[in-house]
Amino acid sequence: MFNHIDGVLAWDVIFDAAVAGDWVILPVGGPVCTIREGQADTVPEELKADGLVLVRTGTELRNAATGA
Repeated sequence: MFNHIDGVLAWDVIFDAAVAGDWVILPVGGPVCTIREGQADTVPEELKADGLVLVRTGTELRNAATGA
C-alpha cells in the first residue's frame, strides 16, 4: 500500500513496482489502473464501477489516480 504520495517521481516508483509485481493499482476514488493488456480480464466486475484504465507510465498513473 502506498499513501500520502507527494511529488512526481514517486508515481514512477509505484508504476515500476506494479510492473515488477504484475499488480493492478486501485487508487481510492479513482479508476482501476492496469499496467498491461489483458489485466482487465482479471479485475472483478464490482471493482470496475469507478472505471478501468490502462496506464503505461508513472505520469499516466498519477493523472488517472488524481483526476488530473
